[in-house]
Amino acid sequence: MSALEHTIDDCLEKVALLEDFIAISLRNEKLKPEIEEITSNINIIHQSMFEVEKLVRENIDDMEERYRLVMSRMQQQQMIIMDHLIKQRQLKLQKINEEKQLKSILKVNAHHINEPVVASTSASASKMTSHHASPQVTIEEYKRTPSNGQKSILKPIPFSFLEFSVYITRQQFETIPRYMCGRETFEELKHFLENVIIPCFNEKYELLHRKKANIRNPNEFQLWQLFKQQTSYVPGRNFITPGDISRKINKMMDKKLQNRIIMLRHLSILQEIRVSNIVCYIWTANAT
Repeated sequence: MSALEHTIDDCLEKVALLEDFIAISLRNEKLKPEIEEITSNINIIHQSMFEVEKLVRENIDDMEERYRLVMSRMQQQQMIIMDHLIKQRQLKLQKINEEKQLKSILKVNAHHINEPVVASTSASASKMTSHHASPQVTIEEYKRTPSNGQKSILKPIPFSFLEFSVYITRQQFETIPRYMCGRETFEELKHFLENVIIPCFNEKYELLHRKKANIRNPNEFQLWQLFKQQTSYVPGRNFITPGDISRKINKMMDKKLQNRIIMLRHLSILQEIRVSNIVCYIWTANAT
């Protein structure tokens, strides 16, 4: 830019010198026609130079604007890529931590025999509230653990089953028909799923697959017998009943809770069937 301006200034200075020369030379009548022609050409050249300068400046301004746009887009793409890499790194670290916690649980369960890995069904309710934050194992892994349900000298380690690990998004909630939702909010349905339904499944199948010899509490033993009888209702499927939910919330299910069950059915998390007049809520999320 500075080189162009310098060149133009030099040209204009030379034009000015020519004009001075012409003014002096006009006194010579013999040179007058040639000088007039030169003067005309100089004016044309002068105007052309201004037009060229204008076009060059416009072109430079346009290039600068394009450059700013390109740099802005590059910065945006870099931010998107960095955000993606950070999220992938966080997910990888989270997975590594979960695997470490799982190995720690299985190791503790295999070597300590004094306190339940998970406390009784009623005592573990509050611990299972934030099920996603606790270590997770599969039901088969829990069944194969030599000391499941035995006592440990260590503090009980809460855990949840991977089979019942699911969450709902606001986008999924918005797919539920308005007549079905009523005044129900996304936060209320999410709380019901994470603090009632999922803990019900976790607590039932922790007790159901606990070794009989490790059940000392009479109430738990009666509940264990009931769960064993219910396995014939829907063989090979995991389910709970309205009674399980009522025990969890310490009250009978009302119309509002029934409607939440319907909403979870719409989201393909639960399936409702009746077996011998008993309502069963089958877990269908993550079904393969």
